[in-house]
Amino acid sequence: MPEYVVGRLMRLLNDQSRSVKGSRILLLGLAYKAGTGDWRESPSAEIANQLMSLGALVSICDPHVDASRSGSYAPLLVQFSREAVRKSDVVVLLVGHPEFDPELIASTAPLVFDSRNVLRGFDFHGDRL
Repeated sequence: MPEYVVGRLMRLLNDQSRSVKGSRILLLGLAYKAGTGDWRESPSAEIANQLMSLGALVSICDPHVDASRSGSYAPLLVQFSREAVRKSDVVVLLVGHPEFDPELIASTAPLVFDSRNVLRGFDFHGDRL
């Protein structure tokens, strides 16, 4: 599944005349599933690794993951905020944590890839896949 998400994200960016390399990509969720902080063997971690290997500037929001226990992902962790969403080129919703405000994402993100279908029914400020 990580390869599928990265491929879809690449096509989404290409449709916007952007490449993955140099794009600021905000991943919402590192944990294995919503409501937990366990990120071991998480598909989100593999997605982050693949995007970074393609030259993306990756940030990760996950309110359940303890930065002191997140290993090499610790420097990538940021707080979920309007500013973090606004500063990204694309927001990728990977885990449906309840702390991720769908209204804020829909009204602020320039481009959204919702892999969990959490944002269905919201009006978007930017483009959505």
